Amino acid sequence: MKKQILVIILLAILVGSCLALTACHSCEFGEWEVTKQPTCTQDGSKERVCECGEKETEVVTATGHSYAAVVTDPTCLEQGYTTHTCATCGDVYVDAYINALGHDTVEHDAQAPTCTNVGWSEYITCSRCSYTTYQEISAIGHSYESVLTTPTCTQKGFTTHTCSVCGDTYTDAQVDATGHNFQEADSCAYCQENIVDVAIEVYDMSKTTTDSVKGYIIVRSDKKHDIYVKGVGAMKDYGVNSPFWNSGYSLVDVYIGNDITSIGNNAFNDCGNATVTFQQDSKLYSIGDGAFESSSKLKSIIIPNSVVLIGSHAFFDCTQLGNVTLSSSLQSIGVSAFDNCYSLASITIPSSVVFIGEDAFLGCSNLTSAVFEDVNFWYVFKAADETNVTNLILTDLEQNATYLKTTYSNYYWYRSNQ
Repeated sequence: MKKQILVIILLAILVGSCLALTACHSCEFGEWEVTKQPTCTQDGSKERVCECGEKETEVVTATGHSYAAVVTDPTCLEQGYTTHTCATCGDVYVDAYINALGHDTVEHDAQAPTCTNVGWSEYITCSRCSYTTYQEISAIGHSYESVLTTPTCTQKGFTTHTCSVCGDTYTDAQVDATGHNFQEADSCAYCQENIVDVAIEVYDMSKTTTDSVKGYIIVRSDKKHDIYVKGVGAMKDYGVNSPFWNSGYSLVDVYIGNDITSIGNNAFNDCGNATVTFQQDSKLYSIGDGAFESSSKLKSIIIPNSVVLIGSHAFFDCTQLGNVTLSSSLQSIGVSAFDNCYSLASITIPSSVVFIGEDAFLGCSNLTSAVFEDVNFWYVFKAADETNVTNLILTDLEQNATYLKTTYSNYYWYRSNQ
């Protein structure tokens, strides 16, 4: 009984205490604050705190996935499917598979090959993709037939190749135009046109009224010019410059007709002539002073056997002149006739020559051999002292060359058996 009374008293005291506490405090909690963010698959938490420091905690439920679906359609070779991707955490899974469609084949007609393109005997494509399969036939290649077009006096020649299968064509093997040839006659040896009709300009080069000499300017196939001197008789003499100097013509070849008896002074000087051609039966007697002076492209010349006289400076400063054949009838070589022809390496002086002018071979620095067909009775003297004569022995070819170009270059030479 005493124990029961004691329990009752204690309970009374406890209840009284609680009532006393309740009567003295009422908690005021703040806002909830998330302490752990929830994810798609895991809960989070939140708490709030009273002014007295007491805390309350609650669970924040997991958000769960938020999937977006993307459908990939099937192709001929790849299956289709749906891809689900969570917009929150990126989790991905695939489902809803659809089998590949396979090719939707289309058959095409056979294609014959051409000269340059392959053909096929079986050709299959897919209407849905780039799939192609075929049995290829190699290109057959061109079958060319060649036709030669021969050159004319003014037009180039060439070969035309034409494919007999497809008609493709091309040209090659070009051959330069032949150019007109009036060497033997007044009519071209190739096209038979008359020189009067072809010439772009005609010069009267007659020395006297009894001579009939004309120079015909002919256009070459390379657009440069040749001159044909035709007619009968002697050419007129010119002053310092030839009639063609500074004329605008680019003279290459000079042809001298067989009935021309003399080439006038300065007739072709400073024209850059490449060749000078004489007829085999030429009646040419003399080549005038400065006739071919400064023909810078002249490399070789054969002087007709009818020529007796070569004038002073006739071939002066023909710097490329390396081969000279003198006339077998030549008697006189003028002053400075071959001066400064430094490409000349050798010369043969015919036995008919009796006079060589002062400085005839001066400046022929490469002259190493001079043959005198008649080595006897040669004498040299200076113009200022004609009485002081030296007799030369001309058997040594190298020494002869030295005599001509240096030792006795500024002497007059003559041959006399008197």
